[in-house]
Amino acid sequence: MSKITDKHAQIVSVVVPCFNNAEIVKEMVELILCQDQVNEVIIVDDNSTDGTIDVLKIIEQEQHPRISIYYNAQHTGKGKTLTRGFQKATGDIIIIQELDWDYDPREYSLMLTPITLVNAQAVYGSRFLGSQRIAISFFRMLTDKSLKLITKHLYGSILTDMDTSFRSFLQEIIEDISLKESGFKSDYELIAKILKQKSSIYEVPIHYRAREYVPIKTIKWQDVPIVIWTLLKYRFVD
Repeated sequence: MSKITDKHAQIVSVVVPCFNNAEIVKEMVELILCQDQVNEVIIVDDNSTDGTIDVLKIIEQEQHPRISIYYNAQHTGKGKTLTRGFQKATGDIIIIQELDWDYDPREYSLMLTPITLVNAQAVYGSRFLGSQRIAISFFRMLTDKSLKLITKHLYGSILTDMDTSFRSFLQEIIEDISLKESGFKSDYELIAKILKQKSSIYEVPIHYRAREYVPIKTIKWQDVPIVIWTLLKYRFVD
């Protein structure tokens, strides 16, 4: 993998998968644009039905030079929506920004520094590293340990936070990745395909901003077999 040596020459693209996010999308996009590191914002709407498309049309009318918006003709799922965003992005580095206030665009520098300074190929923001670790249930602890063990045996790597939605990548390691799964399964498919191609994932501590009345977003117990199957499946197929 090539190393980005000139931090002034790099282009940073933020890919925003969008589905039924009418209440948050405009404010989030405005916050993304406030970040000096961002050169372009790629929004891909997955055939929203809640008025999100109307909000995106308003954003389009503002004709901001750093924003490009694409619309799926039918609902295809998160994986294919992300893939379309990756394909449209022109940056050397791609950040995935979920439309979720739990992950703050003002922390993009945390997600970019390992790529620009230590030649990381992918960066995952972990809610379980650093001084502000979040409390988890006993079941969640067992689930994490099981998934880490499976991932280590299948791919030779361990991540502290496999459910995080804060991620950045060198464009060259994901340009040929085509995601097929929908929902949370696409997140594990992406991990599997990155690790399968022997790319490294570098983790950094982030400040997780979940509201007090909203439980931390992790997989449910009934989803564990689905996650395990996804990790197994993409170890052997593309």
